Order: sequence, then structure tokens, then C-alpha cells
Amino acid sequence: MNENTIRKLIPRLALGVAIMVCTACENYLPEAFQEEEFSTALLDDNARTLLIDTLTVPVNASISDTLDSLIADSSIVSPGDVNWNVVMPGDTGYVVLANDGTTSGAAATLFFYDDIVAMVVTEEDGSPVEPTSEHIPLETIAYAPEIRTRLGYDLSGGQDYVVRFVSSVSSFHLVILEGE
Repeated sequence: MNENTIRKLIPRLALGVAIMVCTACENYLPEAFQEEEFSTALLDDNARTLLIDTLTVPVNASISDTLDSLIADSSIVSPGDVNWNVVMPGDTGYVVLANDGTTSGAAATLFFYDDIVAMVVTEEDGSPVEPTSEHIPLETIAYAPEIRTRLGYDLSGGQDYVVRFVSSVSSFHLVILEGE
């Protein structure tokens, strides 16, 4: 084959390949877009509702990290249907989690924030408690973008804990719920 013949065949071959690709792709395209329903966990839904639809209860995350000083400063939070507005004096703050154990049998204590917050939970004797869950399910991210941080802990009822927050913002909202 000479060069002129090859030049004449290239557009015909390209057209043939394009037609084959277009007709082959039609077999793989769905007839209609199918919507899927996703549901979020009940606790995530409750937390979202509390974060956006309820009045906030202010709490001062004072500078002191000792349990006695925090209790004296009334820097106490507890699990329940409350939207806490945590105000911090700097990038680190402390509160007491009064876990009275009224919801015995709860699998976890979940902390929901409307901002990016790092948190360390410490028992009364000073030993840290490791989180059991640090991820947000994708369904919750899609349905409740107000929830920016979600942390789960297994905490004993009837014991108080010191909670240390680290955040770049001076205030944020916190909801603490117990359950799965």
C-alpha cells in the first residue's frame, strides 16, 4: 500500500471505530436513572435534629483540667437531648462529663459536633479512654452535613470523666447521645 491509500483509509477506519464504540456503549447504559433510598442511623438523625433545631445550653470549657476545679466552675455536660454550646478560652478546653448511668445497657456514648474537634476522654484516675468509633457513615455525611465530627466511647455509668477539646474555633455545638 502506498501513502495515499493509507491516508484515505484512516478517516474511514476512524469512522468505523467510532460507530462501533457508540453502538456498543448503548448496551451498557441504563434505561433510566435508578434512585436508591438510604437511611441514617436513628442516633445520627436525632443528633442532626438537635444540632439544628434546638436551643443551645451554654457551657464554659474552662482552662483548668482538674475534676474539682471543673465541677466548681459548673463546666459539666451530660448525655441527653441537649445541644451544648461549648465556649473555649483558647484552642483547648475542658469539661466534666457527668455520666450518671441512667441509660444502663447503652452500647456507646456518642459525641456529635458541628465542627472539626479533637477530643480526649480521661477517667477520674487519669487514665485515657480510647474511642471505639471515629468515623461518620457515608449516609450520615450525605443526609446530615451539619455533623462534622462523630466519636464513640464505651463509658461506665455512674462515673465522671474529664473531656479535653482541641479546636481552631472558639465555640462549637455538641450533642451527646447514648445508644448503638
